[in-house]
Amino acid sequence: MKKVNLIMPPALELYDPSAYQNLGLLYLGGALKDKYECKYIDLSETNIIPDADFNLITVLQATYISALETVRLLAGNTDSKIIVGGIEVTVNPEKAYSDFHPHCAVCGEAELQIENILNNNITGIHDCGVVKNLDEAAFPDRDLIPLDKLRNVSSIHGDRYSGDGASTTIITSRGCPYKCTFCCKIPQTSYFRWRSASNVHKEMVEIKTKYDISHFRFIDDCFTANKKRVFDLCSLLKDNDFYWMCCTRADLVNASLLKEMYNAGCREIAFGVESGSQRMIDIMNKEETIEQYIKTFKLVKEAGIKIKILLMENYPGETPDDVVKTMDFVKTVQPDKWTLSSYVALHGSAKSMRMEPYGKFFYPMQESKLKLWLKNEEWKYK
Repeated sequence: MKKVNLIMPPALELYDPSAYQNLGLLYLGGALKDKYECKYIDLSETNIIPDADFNLITVLQATYISALETVRLLAGNTDSKIIVGGIEVTVNPEKAYSDFHPHCAVCGEAELQIENILNNNITGIHDCGVVKNLDEAAFPDRDLIPLDKLRNVSSIHGDRYSGDGASTTIITSRGCPYKCTFCCKIPQTSYFRWRSASNVHKEMVEIKTKYDISHFRFIDDCFTANKKRVFDLCSLLKDNDFYWMCCTRADLVNASLLKEMYNAGCREIAFGVESGSQRMIDIMNKEETIEQYIKTFKLVKEAGIKIKILLMENYPGETPDDVVKTMDFVKTVQPDKWTLSSYVALHGSAKSMRMEPYGKFFYPMQESKLKLWLKNEEWKYK
């Protein structure tokens, strides 16, 4: 049986580069299971890459430089074929093919085509497009991850509600129907698709049965964009002792849905607020209002669900007055949790009209006035 390395280059500027396994690589592992001998290599934890027939390397904006270094390390092994893929290859395949000199540069979502690519020695730039029916894809092969790593018990995944709080990530939809100017908008991220409720439930039951994991972080961009599907999923999750968190928009939940989500185990929702300034929200084309956030957050708290707000600073056009308005907003809504990132133009976004230089940090080492203010928590009601 031929060997395949599924390689995740390190993104050392991220808060915890190994906190979440790369689901894209694990989906490829699921597609190749029992046909190839696969290994998942997280280069933030090891610099050893075993010999293999194929080295599949995922390339993100945050890992582009380290991915190039990875290819250089592998260059001496002429018997191994290098295949690159991931969002950065999809955004600009010609640049990726020129920079990495791979056997094949794979664009799009490859899990339904990866076996054909390997079996038939496909070379050059190969576009896989999008997976229209997500239920057709095999589940990610989590057997590739050491159990102590898969059963993540770090607090970054959320709070603990049963057992040791072991958790993992899961994705139930792809794409986003909205057009925020800071997000990468290519066919794979613009075309909104979702898995059936029964398919998601089946994967969660499998994870709990095989790995004793009952805490989940749904990493969908807009988990509740299809409300009917969420109602259907919640009806299946009740009485399963699952606890989970998700991310969505303020205009995509209501009181009845929030009640069902809580009863199905939802304990935290993250909202991409970005700014407490309506002017900045409009500039970002978020199509939401401060009033919506305030109203929705009241409903979320009444449902017993924790609120996490995702904030962004240094967006083009932001002024000191906008930062003050963000502080005022935080004091008003009193979130349970928050994160603050520094704006970096994502390739493929409306704001990235050219290929921005690599190496910019989403979480700079030097802390801003806003971040220090958030951390001291003087804004919290005692």
